[in-house]
Amino acid sequence: SLELITGNRDYVHNTIIDGNQNSCCVAVHNDEEAGTILRGFTITNGIGYPDPYGRFGGGIYSYETSFSLINCLIEQNRGIIGGGIFIDGGNVYLEGNTFRYNSADLHGGGLMSCHLTSYIAFAEDNRNNFYYNIAITGNDIYNAIDDNGLLTDVVVDTFTVTEPFSYEFYQGEGNCENQNYDTRFEMLHPKRERVYTDMYISPDGNDENSGVTPEEPLQTINRALHFITADEDNPLTIHLANGVYSTELNNQIFPVILRSHVSLIGESVENTIIELDGIDQGFAIDLMSDLGYEIKNLTITNGYTNGMISLWDRIFHINNYAFSTKPVLMENLNIIDNEYISLFYFSSMNITVRNILFENNIYYPAGASLHTLMHNHIPNCRMTIKGCRIINNHTGYLYLTAGTNNQGNHIFDIINCEISDNEYLNNFTDYSVGISLSGTDDQRINIVNSTFACNVFDGVYVENAPLRLAYDIDAEIMNSIIYDNETEYSIILRGNPSLGIPVVDVHHSIIEDGYNGVYFDGLGILNWDEDTNIEEDPLFMYDGEYPYKLQESSPAIDAGSLELPEGVVLPEYDLAGNLRIRGNGIDIGAYEYNPFSNPVHEDELEYSNLKYYPNPVRISEGRGAVIINYAGLEQVEDYQIGIYNIKGQKVWESELKKEYSGIRWDCCNTNGDKVAAGVYFLRLSKDGEYLEQGKLTVIR
Repeated sequence: SLELITGNRDYVHNTIIDGNQNSCCVAVHNDEEAGTILRGFTITNGIGYPDPYGRFGGGIYSYETSFSLINCLIEQNRGIIGGGIFIDGGNVYLEGNTFRYNSADLHGGGLMSCHLTSYIAFAEDNRNNFYYNIAITGNDIYNAIDDNGLLTDVVVDTFTVTEPFSYEFYQGEGNCENQNYDTRFEMLHPKRERVYTDMYISPDGNDENSGVTPEEPLQTINRALHFITADEDNPLTIHLANGVYSTELNNQIFPVILRSHVSLIGESVENTIIELDGIDQGFAIDLMSDLGYEIKNLTITNGYTNGMISLWDRIFHINNYAFSTKPVLMENLNIIDNEYISLFYFSSMNITVRNILFENNIYYPAGASLHTLMHNHIPNCRMTIKGCRIINNHTGYLYLTAGTNNQGNHIFDIINCEISDNEYLNNFTDYSVGISLSGTDDQRINIVNSTFACNVFDGVYVENAPLRLAYDIDAEIMNSIIYDNETEYSIILRGNPSLGIPVVDVHHSIIEDGYNGVYFDGLGILNWDEDTNIEEDPLFMYDGEYPYKLQESSPAIDAGSLELPEGVVLPEYDLAGNLRIRGNGIDIGAYEYNPFSNPVHEDELEYSNLKYYPNPVRISEGRGAVIINYAGLEQVEDYQIGIYNIKGQKVWESELKKEYSGIRWDCCNTNGDKVAAGVYFLRLSKDGEYLEQGKLTVIR
């Protein structure tokens, strides 16, 4: 190269080996011996040497050879492992190179090595630089010591951050769980210092900004993730300003690699848009963090997979290999117009999926909106799906399973959700279903106040259903509607002596064809409450933004129960923004009937007669009280006032009499104990007939 001849490093930028997105740029794998030197080149645009397991070594692929790499710039390459360089055995000397902006789908964004029989020799004087590379583990350097591979010392000039272990530099066994600290790691300079505060991102930002104020935002999400440093005692957030985040528009690199206790929160769900550009990539992945984060207020759209099952072919892939018990929250997301085998994949974790819209997504060949697999990694996992709408999708079912034996006490909750107008096409398994839930060793399933309606089922098997409950699970279906689906059955129970027999309680629900709408595929135990279950038409509106709201004469109105399963809490509002509990009781289904057509999240209906103050009321050191009055006392003798928590449980009651100017509630329950902070409902009635309702907030 000209750099070798002249000694002028500027020639490196003009002497380019371009992989043209066809293969790796350089392959060294023909038993090259000491004396083989690659020097003075820019090595870029490679996608890796083809291997049966993927493409290894985006820029350079080295297999059991001896060579020296000197004064090269290795940038903007990508591979499954080893985005910049992949070293499998042999003897390699590195001097004066810069590895930057490379990425790996798994390990070693800058450098990946394995099966080493001798140290990688890092020059002490003309040192190498590794920064701003991206991988799931070992952003800059990853050395696997499986199969008798050696540990290696690492000596560099510039690295992305100080103390780079695990995320930037990983050395240990290939399961990413055993970082080794026994070897020498020495760096002279970090590219940037770590950040211990919230960070800010904008499509119009600049990655050279500080990113620590809204006025100086970074541009790319992954750049912030390089530096932000959180822990359980100091959880942090990356704030995404409104705008479109895209690989093509502003250099985003997807998937982003989620980090422990670092949340991603958009400015608004409608206007903070993750545009995946229709290319083969997911949005976010996590295989090694301690969890403890939230993903909120985003629209994620135009994602695509080429049909191969892989880690990055989902919008979210979170696998709790660290066995963390920290919770994860996904909230206020619009997942629209994507094409994947599955949208979300979660394994062995405590997670809440709340207020998410899945709409107009396509899944091939028979994929899932959400696939969760609860293994025996950690005990007592709980997954709650609350306030979600899964509508107008093609073949995307929910697949919730506890997949091995020796399980803990895993619980799945489906609360106040709508699954409607989806087309389920399945010629690959026994049935096409809307939700498939299966488990071993007594998994608990709660389906509460959910609506399954107008779904179309097509497949080679006749017995299709919106809901399949399989094997050793204990399920309760209550306050739910399964009606007007294009299918022969509403529920399938599947069991056998070897895998287990489902036990299912159904009560306070509207099920088309009643008991006869349940199909037994093998063994199953069905406890059917004839007194509270209904077969008749629920009388949906079939109109407007929420077509499965109830008509005035619906049998679902006030027909539900507030005796909820343990741990289940209803949302404050239904899917259309109406108070979830109003009238003389809770309605069946995902929507609460409201004759006033309450707009979404209107703070309250205008109750002109029911008065109470202060609101909110603060209770501290035993103090705090509310005065309640009703203007209609002048005309009518007596009223009853009841106060209920968000679960619908009555915590206090009293009478309002004509001679009273008002009554005082001291924020205690009927046992005299102060109630917990939260939202409470005041319900006024006369001779058992509901009249009016208000909402009160108690704070401490």
